[in-house]
Amino acid sequence: MSAMSASRKRKVLSLEQKLEVCRLVESGESLRKIAESFAVGLSTVSDICHSRRQLTDFVSHIDTSSSCSSRKSMKKASNSALDSAI
Repeated sequence: MSAMSASRKRKVLSLEQKLEVCRLVESGESLRKIAESFAVGLSTVSDICHSRRQLTDFVSHIDTSSSCSSRKSMKKASNSALDSAI
């Protein structure tokens, strides 16, 4: 029987951290160093950078900056009228 490889826990970055990854890439930092500092893979860093425009558009529509630091996904509310009322 072959031994199963140990699965690792997923690392989910907040929107604020994703924006920081984009800033570091733009400043010329190597992808490998960024990946190591945030404990994610190289492909994750590349994916974040490719979705930079969507990320900045979404963050600009958020009302408060405090929700950006704790929020981790860009999903919209299922009932937008209720969300805007709150």
